[in-house]
Amino acid sequence: DVTPNLNTNFLMRFLRGSSFKTSLAVKRIKRYYACHRKHSDIFELFLPQTTLRAQSLNHITALPFRAKDNSIVLIHRLGKFDPNVCSFEELMRLDFLIFETLLTNPVTQLCGITMICDLKEFSAEKWSEFTPSRIQSIFEIYDVFDILFYINENFMFKKVFCMAIIG
Repeated sequence: DVTPNLNTNFLMRFLRGSSFKTSLAVKRIKRYYACHRKHSDIFELFLPQTTLRAQSLNHITALPFRAKDNSIVLIHRLGKFDPNVCSFEELMRLDFLIFETLLTNPVTQLCGITMICDLKEFSAEKWSEFTPSRIQSIFEIYDVFDILFYINENFMFKKVFCMAIIG
């Protein structure tokens, strides 16, 4: 069961992100809670101390300056993921904790987040962790981004990406 958060700051985040269009804000809130329900394995222990191994990967960086559209720019080095260090769920938990923290800023709520996914060093052995259902969950969790770029992607990424989109 999900207990809705009625905190004004939490609700304002959805209103700002929807340009104060209430129907769109309600849809986003519903999508937010649906994501939490569907991916309870990621959100059940939603605390920074449950992501210490993922933090050691240093896989995500916020650039010190905003983009021209005033969005925050994140570099996500997915190739740094190491299934021997942390689980896929722990990595996603850390990512979402970072997004939640960034979205407490009203400017970020209005202007969004631009994410660049760098797939350099993303080797074949790491693909076993990225099943089509996990890739779909990545898209659902990363749905907070207005702009998402992939760089250094290889043929395998393009195939799995297409399968996840279609499937």
